[in-house]
Amino acid sequence: MLPFSPLSHFENNASLPKWFTKYMYYPYKQGSECCSDHMISFHYVKTAQLYAIHNLIYHIRPFGLALTDHHDTSTNPQALFDSAKKLARMESMISKNDDKMSKKK
Repeated sequence: MLPFSPLSHFENNASLPKWFTKYMYYPYKQGSECCSDHMISFHYVKTAQLYAIHNLIYHIRPFGLALTDHHDTSTNPQALFDSAKKLARMESMISKNDDKMSKKK
């Protein structure tokens, strides 16, 4: 658990209060090493920021992230292109099905 919003820990923000670093039990490094891989909570998060974090975590996936544990480890450029094309089609079909399901509700 860290006080303040997530961005205040990731930005190079020298304006963090002195009491924050004074009371930290473990050394604190601001930036990409600020947080545990298993963060529990942040404080002082505004509503819009909370929704943005929720959407980034639960609804947005980088293109190419496999939906299964099967990963194509080929280094052949054509094989990688074909795999990406297949994945794009699959993602498109999933998106269309999600749209149809939401319209039925």
